[in-house]
This record gives sequence, C-alpha cells and structure tokens, in this order.
Amino acid sequence: YECCEQIPEAVKIGTEEIGVKELAGGRYAVVSIEKEPALIGDSIRRFYQEYAPQNEIVIDGARPVYEIYYENTMEYCVPIL
Repeated sequence: YECCEQIPEAVKIGTEEIGVKELAGGRYAVVSIEKEPALIGDSIRRFYQEYAPQNEIVIDGARPVYEIYYENTMEYCVPIL
C-alpha cells in the first residue's frame, strides 16, 4: 500500500521508512465518487467500460492511476493521452 503526501521542495530524499517519488504530470480524467463501498467499484468499472470508450478517452498505461481521499468523497485519477 502506498500513500502520498505533498512535501516541501527542500526535501529531496526519503528515509528507510518513507520514500520520495515525483508523480508524472499530464492530463488526468478525474472520477469523483462518494466514499460508499458499493459505489466505488461500480463507478470505476463504468468509467473504464462505458464512459471512456463512449467519449474516446485514451488511457495512458505508462503513468499510474492515483486516488485522493476527502472526508466523504474520493477522486479516482486516471492518466489520459
């Protein structure tokens, strides 16, 4: 499991327990989802199986997908070309 936190620019290296990684920039499709277990999987599945193909969205498999969590919602961020 990985968790990310924005760090000050002055921090360049990690420690034994904490690594430092720079996320690749570029365009991302952002799927906003209520944090309800029953909705999360279905919403992500529908994005890939329905929304992306219908809207000619091309996924960039070279960059990672990431998630941002808020109190009641989450954002599922998919890299796109």
